[in-house]
Amino acid sequence: MQRRWAQGPIVTLVLAFALTAAFALELAFAVDAGTGPLSLGSRTLLIAGGMFPPLVHDGDWWRLGTATFVHGDVFQLAAYASALLIAGLALERRIGGAWLAALFFLGGAAGNACALVANADNAVEVGAAGGVMAILGAGVVAALAGEPAASRRKLLYALGCAFVPAAVPLISHASAGHVDFAGHIGGAAMGVAAGALLTPVWRGRVRLRALAIAMCVAGIGVAVYGGLASRHAYLVASLMRDLAPSSLLAGSDAAERSEEAVRAYPRDPRARFIRALALLDRQDLPGAERELRAALAERDILRLLFAQTPLEREIRVGLVSVLVDEKKLDDARAVAEPICNGPAANVPEGWTPLHVCGPK
Repeated sequence: MQRRWAQGPIVTLVLAFALTAAFALELAFAVDAGTGPLSLGSRTLLIAGGMFPPLVHDGDWWRLGTATFVHGDVFQLAAYASALLIAGLALERRIGGAWLAALFFLGGAAGNACALVANADNAVEVGAAGGVMAILGAGVVAALAGEPAASRRKLLYALGCAFVPAAVPLISHASAGHVDFAGHIGGAAMGVAAGALLTPVWRGRVRLRALAIAMCVAGIGVAVYGGLASRHAYLVASLMRDLAPSSLLAGSDAAERSEEAVRAYPRDPRARFIRALALLDRQDLPGAERELRAALAERDILRLLFAQTPLEREIRVGLVSVLVDEKKLDDARAVAEPICNGPAANVPEGWTPLHVCGPK
């Protein structure tokens, strides 16, 4: 029983599961939807790790690896997962699970690199095409290079069957992301080259399993690194959904519409700040304090979305002014502390006689 388990297509199943799990996470944390059923918009694909040339050129090199695990809709996922299962079930026992995974990672990176060079800069490239085509290309070479006639025909038939679903996204163009020929060609070329070089290894004449494992570890490392980077991007995108449209906060009547803005977007610190100013005009100090404290409590939004703006400082200055008027000097000093500990130029001159930054 243990021997059968060890010889089973475990890696093929794990890779197919990884593709499915990644797509489930895309759906769960989607920030926009595509046009078809169970499809995702370009913003979600970009945040999830899709290969977008301008970002790769700016340093997001990890997208060459993570884009392999990102899919635009359930049909694209089903096509590549089916091809992977068919090809993997036929090939894994012949070349080993480590080499199958290594081919998948290398082919995915090669396909995305080819798309990076060949395609326009305005498309988000996604899908496991490169990884699947690398396995198919290597499998064909391995079959032709030394398989007995009977097993060769069987293997080539299985690989031919796997090619059918792998080619479906090219024909249908149903995916939200851009599926292209360059990714398929790049992956297939990597697979053919790997097959030509590694057939002696797979036939047992040379032992390089450690190299395959090292490639797998590198591929997993890139995927994990990209996943962590995507997590930050998802957080930023989810927070942006809590912000009111600029048109709702602009104009001479923004104060009049501030109650509506706070009700519709309670987490937007800008809406809270404008509402506090409106309440101050009515001499409603407790109400203004409530709104300013609520605005200041949105630490993630202030830190991730408004770090390069003076918004947090303006909120703190306003809250300190309200607390001083309410004779809550200890609370005012606590709110003012981050400003007092920063550059002196940021400390309002009016705080000096109030000893907001000085001793009690």
